[in-house]
Amino acid sequence: MALVLVLVFTGLLMALGGALLSHAVSEKFIAKYQGQDTGKHYIAESGIEVGIAALKSDFSYDREITGSLGEGHFVVVFEDTGEEKKLITSTGYIGDYMTILQVLIEYDHAGGSFTVEWLRPQTID
Repeated sequence: MALVLVLVFTGLLMALGGALLSHAVSEKFIAKYQGQDTGKHYIAESGIEVGIAALKSDFSYDREITGSLGEGHFVVVFEDTGEEKKLITSTGYIGDYMTILQVLIEYDHAGGSFTVEWLRPQTID
C-alpha cells in the first residue's frame, strides 16, 4: 500500500514539474517575441522622427531614408497626398519581422508649423 502511495505521489510531482517546465519555456518565448515587437515599433518610430526632421528642413524632400539601430533597421518613404500634405511610411525590421508606422504631415505655410496625424500601425510577422 505504501509503495502505491509513493508511486502516485511521485507521478503527481512529475506531472506538476513537467507543467511548470512547459510554462517556463513558453514564458521565455513570449518575452522574446514581446521584446522584438517593442523593438520593431521603436525602430519604426525612429524612422518617422527622422522623416519629420527631413521634412522640417525641406518639405519637398522625397528620397528614401534608411538607418539602423541596435539589431534592427528602418526604411522611410515619402508620398505626396495633396497640397502641402505628405505621408511618411516607416518600416522597422528586426530579423525577418517588421512593423509599419505611418503619419500624415500637413504643412501650414502661414504659421510655418506642421500638423502630425498618426495612422494605424501594422505588424507583419
